[in-house]
Amino acid sequence: YDRSTRAEALLWRGEAYYRKGDYGKARNDYANCLSQSSEGRTALLARYGQAYCYFRQGNYNEAYRQFDRFFSTSGVSSYTDNATRADVWGRMGDCLFQARRYSDAVDAYDKALAIDPETSDYAVYQKAFSQGLLGRYKDKISTLDYLLKHFPSSDYADDALFEKGRSYVQLEQTDGALSAFRQLLDKYPRCSYAPSAGNEIALLLYQAGQTADAVAAYKRVITTYPGSEEANLAS
Repeated sequence: YDRSTRAEALLWRGEAYYRKGDYGKARNDYANCLSQSSEGRTALLARYGQAYCYFRQGNYNEAYRQFDRFFSTSGVSSYTDNATRADVWGRMGDCLFQARRYSDAVDAYDKALAIDPETSDYAVYQKAFSQGLLGRYKDKISTLDYLLKHFPSSDYADDALFEKGRSYVQLEQTDGALSAFRQLLDKYPRCSYAPSAGNEIALLLYQAGQTADAVAAYKRVITTYPGSEEANLAS
């Protein structure tokens, strides 16, 4: 019997349960691991896993508490890399987002971005979305522009263009909205947002008094995305 070996065994059994989706058993093993080892690499991995179990189970308050305790565990700077620490801040941001603490979520996403600016496109997108929910549409557009510039191949690029267009709509800036939606259709004509972007363009043109162009835009939605809900609305 060796205390550190027992802690390692509990950690990796917890990992196995986690990967099987059995978060209750995983959580128990992580907790027992932490009772054997309260500092260093093993404790950090157990705390990280335990927090993720709560997160996957939708217990965001407890997940936030455990992610926060991750940073107070001895050895966090020595035994974890930037990507892991940025991920923890990102998940803390998600917990705050779920609690509708959008301003605090923005701060958490900013910390994730500061730690690992090369791989934090998700944090940037979530920051922008949170800014929008706070009514800070100009800030949201600026953040989305940052994402599109620094992460042009991001999985969130099409989301960013659509949200950028919607932000300009909220600001009643028609030209900016049209530009964003048209850019979305040019770059991602088959993405899930494309039919909605087409209808947004048509509506903006109609509101601007450009009736013929609006009709043409609606027709493009009908012919390009037949059978879609957006096509039914356009017709």
